[in-house]
Amino acid sequence: IISRKEIDFPKIEKASCLVALTQKSLEKYITQLEPDGLIIADSTIEIPQNCPNKYIRVPIIDTTYDVIRKPITINIVALGAVNGILKLVSDSVLEKAVLGRVPKDTEELNKRALKEGKKLSETVII
Repeated sequence: IISRKEIDFPKIEKASCLVALTQKSLEKYITQLEPDGLIIADSTIEIPQNCPNKYIRVPIIDTTYDVIRKPITINIVALGAVNGILKLVSDSVLEKAVLGRVPKDTEELNKRALKEGKKLSETVII
């Protein structure tokens, strides 16, 4: 959930965007996506042929394993890609938010993960 206002209910009723890193998560949450919502899925995920939503497939998991080489950063790579695609906040604001939440001594790793995610977004056409 992303909002400029305080978030007082942490569950969504309808989402404008679904980020799916696994087939199971796509299948579980696709029903909560608005009819005109966007799916951002890892490139390994099969999108149903009859899917009415727009979708983008991005190699988030492969990039994490092949470039970053630290699977624990998959969500950060995904976050960098999603922000690059949707342009929700500036890169500096996102980096500051992430660095405020990650364990000490992992800052450089997480900066790199964000950067690689952002690079992925630059190859995407919606």
